Amino acid sequence: MEEDSVSGGHSQKEWRERFMTTVLQSENEKSTHFNVLTKDKYQQLINEVETAANTDKKTPLQQRRLKRFGVIDIGGVKKLVAAGERNQDIKYYLTVDELYDVIDAAHGAVGHGGRDRMLAETSKKYANITKEEIQLYLSMCQVCHMKKNKKKREFVNKVISEVTQLWPELKIVHGKPRHSQSQGSVERANQDIENMLASWMADNKTTKWSEGLRYVQFMKNRAFHSGIKQSPYKAMFGMDPRVGLSTSSLPSEIFKDINDEEDLKKVINNNLTPASETADDILMEEDENMVQTHTSTENKIKNSRKTAAEGLRKQAKKMKSHSDKSHPPANIGDNVMIPVPDVDKSKVDLRNIIGVVIDITDEGLYKIGTKHGILQTLYCR
Repeated sequence: MEEDSVSGGHSQKEWRERFMTTVLQSENEKSTHFNVLTKDKYQQLINEVETAANTDKKTPLQQRRLKRFGVIDIGGVKKLVAAGERNQDIKYYLTVDELYDVIDAAHGAVGHGGRDRMLAETSKKYANITKEEIQLYLSMCQVCHMKKNKKKREFVNKVISEVTQLWPELKIVHGKPRHSQSQGSVERANQDIENMLASWMADNKTTKWSEGLRYVQFMKNRAFHSGIKQSPYKAMFGMDPRVGLSTSSLPSEIFKDINDEEDLKKVINNNLTPASETADDILMEEDENMVQTHTSTENKIKNSRKTAAEGLRKQAKKMKSHSDKSHPPANIGDNVMIPVPDVDKSKVDLRNIIGVVIDITDEGLYKIGTKHGILQTLYCR
């Protein structure tokens, strides 16, 4: 039995404190990348940026601060943001005590996805969440540890052998071996869905898996896909999914103060727009631009699908290149080694058989002959 680092009954508060302590220790107060910001350092940067913005003759340090940072006031709270971003693309800097909760929310949003999916999710809205911080969080997630693959004990063949001894009339019919390449991708996708569903059930403390399917479907569709370089949702609709205020440009601490549309308008009027522009002006401008919106949306969809297609072509090319290096082509007459599926051999049988290539199809598949006869299945490299 393996002992996980997440064993024990730690509370969410204890995990948060452990996360903060580890992040601060790893930083050692030496980094100049502003990935880890204490509250004091965060406030110091805000003061420096505001001072630099109001200074006519700026020092080199002040120029660097304005090139990297901006400050906005939202609901009376000053927030440090990345410079040069438009309102809808604002990226906030977080203090170290805010990191855990933001990463935790993103982890749940993508169905306990891995590092790359979480990084893609958090980078939409935040500027200083790193791979290392996400990896640290993942090492503390109990659900992720519980869904890890473990080495399986090989006892199935032994059980079958014992059953055949007790029941001589029993006839074992083996299933047809699957095509490794086509079946593998399907199995990986199925496993991903199963893991996300198991994580949803654990988070919601329920055994009603069918109720979680719609949520898992949305989690899967909004999560970053490395092949198409975006989420499946964006590849389909040309934009990222919107889930209430959580996917807006507002920081999370403002949500609790917004109860209706009037509260939202006040936040927009007072903080995220020029003084001369009101929320009603914005809404009116959106109405006037409805004719252009349809064309713009179509273009976004076309561009997203073009990006997805290019990503898949690059991924396929990379996979083929890797396959060509690891599995060089064979010629007619060459000896090859064929792995025997587990369902077709007993525990004491050899793992492979030796064959010879007797024919190559136009699709590049090989027909193999052995001393026992010609195999019916065609094999890829």
